[in-house]
Order: sequence, then structure tokens, then C-alpha cells
Amino acid sequence: RAESGCLALWDDFVYDGRFYCLVTEPLGESLGDILRRNYFRGFWMQDLQDFARQCLRALAFLHRAPLLLTHTDLKPENVLLRCRAPLQETFFPRVGDWTVRTKEFAEELQGAGKYWRPV
Repeated sequence: RAESGCLALWDDFVYDGRFYCLVTEPLGESLGDILRRNYFRGFWMQDLQDFARQCLRALAFLHRAPLLLTHTDLKPENVLLRCRAPLQETFFPRVGDWTVRTKEFAEELQGAGKYWRPV
């Protein structure tokens, strides 16, 4: 749903019998990409408030029935942006990275552990 603020899942398939692939709406940069490109100078307060409001709306959507999901890896790199129109500089955040973890699976993962909540 567009109003959810979450990444739109268009399709899924299994590749080579081992890899579960998700086909999603095309998106642009992440907040992490923009922070790095701007030497971590941050964002304007109004932009931060807009990003936070939209991320909270997306999280509320995930927490409502029937989904009852918790995003366990929310960080700037997982807040993806999409343009309102191709030539405008206004962005809407989308919450991405839907890695599903169990305690056993989490022990095998590498990468963004510094952002993970305790399992």
C-alpha cells in the first residue's frame, strides 16, 4: 500500500533453488547514502521531522493486525527514498530491508550487527 510508507513488494521467486528474491518498487538513495555524500553534515530539522513522521507511520502499519511485525534493522541505510516526480528534489522515505531472523539465524548473520536489537 502506498499510504503505508513501506516498500511495495511486487513479486517474489526462488533463484537457483537457494535464493529467495523479492521484486520491489524501484527506489533511489538511502538516508545513509545522502549522509555519506554530504560528509555526515546531517539534515534540516524540517526534513528530519518529515522523515521521522513517515517512518513512524510505516512502523505503525507493520505493528497493526494482521501483520504484527517488528522491523529489527531500522537504520539510515534502510530508509530508502523515492522521488515525488522525476525532476523534483522532494523525497518520501520508505522503510526497507525485510530480513526475517530467528535467534539461530541471527547468530549466523554478519554485517550491520551494530544496529541490531538484542535477540
